[in-house]
Amino acid sequence: MRDRRGRGGEHAEDGGKLAYWDQGAATVVPCRSEKWKAQTFSVVVESVYRDGRKGNIDALKAFVESYGKAVAERLPCA
Repeated sequence: MRDRRGRGGEHAEDGGKLAYWDQGAATVVPCRSEKWKAQTFSVVVESVYRDGRKGNIDALKAFVESYGKAVAERLPCA
């Protein structure tokens, strides 16, 4: 997964299903949905500081992974 905002460098984990940068994280939730004409859904979380400080990367990664799992349970996947 690539995020065009990747400020401060972009890193990927879990075979590209998780991406993170200095101020955010994103994950991909696999879900085939004919209703929404989709194969995957993305969850993106960004921590914005006015002075450009780095966010808490570990907390952002943990949150986006946990939230992504919760979202997957509610998606209309085939």
